Amino acid sequence: MGEVIAEREYEGRDASGGEPHRVLLRIGKPRPAPRLGGDWVCPVQVLGIGDDEVREAGGIDAVQALQLGMAMAGVILTYPPRGVTVTLWGESDLGLPLPDSNAAAFDFSDDADPED
Repeated sequence: MGEVIAEREYEGRDASGGEPHRVLLRIGKPRPAPRLGGDWVCPVQVLGIGDDEVREAGGIDAVQALQLGMAMAGVILTYPPRGVTVTLWGESDLGLPLPDSNAAAFDFSDDADPED
């Protein structure tokens, strides 16, 4: 993960109706990625929704990597694993960008029919 430059706490709730639990977003400091030929990566980690893997968003420079890392976090938290709902301060708006204005129309569920 490297150096964490930003964190935000969200509230997660399972479909079973259990008690809410903490979901933590961690964004790392963008860094050069020599394996990508001079591009940059921004590490992103979401804890508390079942997959604690550190992912990396790539960009041409540090600003783009950070921007795409935040968009990646937006997708991960907006479309969490089935049965999990994530909110921020009691609201469904998570305060993060999505990759584009049509992203909210995509169905990321496991049983989505690509023919629909």
